[in-house]
Amino acid sequence: MARILVVDDSQDFCSVISAFLEVENHQVCCANGCEEGIQCLERQEFDIVFCDMVLPLSNHIDDFEEEGSALVGLNLIRSVKEKFPNLKIVAISGVADKSALLGLKKFGVDDILEKPFSRDDIVRIIEKFSPKEEAFDSGSSHL
Repeated sequence: MARILVVDDSQDFCSVISAFLEVENHQVCCANGCEEGIQCLERQEFDIVFCDMVLPLSNHIDDFEEEGSALVGLNLIRSVKEKFPNLKIVAISGVADKSALLGLKKFGVDDILEKPFSRDDIVRIIEKFSPKEEAFDSGSSHL
């Protein structure tokens, strides 16, 4: 079982991914932005953070660009890695530019989940980063 934080401003996305992860016996917390994400991390421990790259502006972290900017997600990732260096961070992105996505690794991203992705993609990442107590299997339909 992994303890997973999902940071995404889409309530629908959070609901779908939470339902899938909970069925797979993972503990899931969803945050709808940077500020909520930081608050969740301060309240409890997680193994993995799935973070959308384009997030609304948060007043909790300084030096962000305009609302809905990829820099907001990037700054959240950098801030989280500074405070929690062992926490695994997975960037969620719809960007098609592979070189830009690979450049995220220098900011502390441990893996990248490209939209659209399948349940198998999520399973692969969780198996890679979660505590090695158990593995799980699921269908391969897309989320």
